Amino acid sequence: MEPGMQFFELIPALGDKFRISFIKSDFSLFASSRAERVVNGRFVFYGIYKDKTQPYHYNAPKSDSLFYYKPLRDNIGYMRIATFSWKNNNVAVANKFIEDTFPNLEVDHLIIDLRNNGGGTDQIGKPLRKAIKKYGKQHNIYVLVNGKSGSNAEQTTHFIGELKNGTVLGDRSMGVIAYGLNYGEKITIGKDCFSFYLSDLKFNEFFEFESRGVSVDVRLKNDENWIDQTIKFIEGS
Repeated sequence: MEPGMQFFELIPALGDKFRISFIKSDFSLFASSRAERVVNGRFVFYGIYKDKTQPYHYNAPKSDSLFYYKPLRDNIGYMRIATFSWKNNNVAVANKFIEDTFPNLEVDHLIIDLRNNGGGTDQIGKPLRKAIKKYGKQHNIYVLVNGKSGSNAEQTTHFIGELKNGTVLGDRSMGVIAYGLNYGEKITIGKDCFSFYLSDLKFNEFFEFESRGVSVDVRLKNDENWIDQTIKFIEGS
């Protein structure tokens, strides 16, 4: 791209969301999304920002492991669930992690981090929710979500929020919760000019959250680590 050329266009959409039309600098891709949001001067999905000095703790911590657990305090534990995707043997790995970890938890407060988890299969979601339900009968669960938490991650977030001992913290989720793609085929129009997938799953019980997202009980600030803020909330409650 050359100076003076238009990089993207934002059009107000539902609530605080924008419809964004985006062109890569080498013109190899044109993309359009109706769910972009701006948080602390940054685009949530595209990650575009001007001021690098502004603190930004919106995203989940980077790790080589998609599923892991670690103690944070004597009575507080942290669990990262980065995806529900069935790819790369994730189903077997995730279910073994769930089966091995939950029965051995010795904390009363469990933080489950679903930030940046775009969702995936119920082959992971259902066993996780079953384990959460059992653990949550006598313990407290705190789920972290943001605008990049979608689909099955949103369904799990809503599930935790409905538990007696469940609390949702962070920022409102993505809002792609009522429809899903299981065996859908990629549709291409023209000579690879446009492509999209047709959804083949529908969850009527979540329709009220479609395009809106699952709201949080506690909104977290972006100028401080979200895990640290959650610990403060736990210790102050």
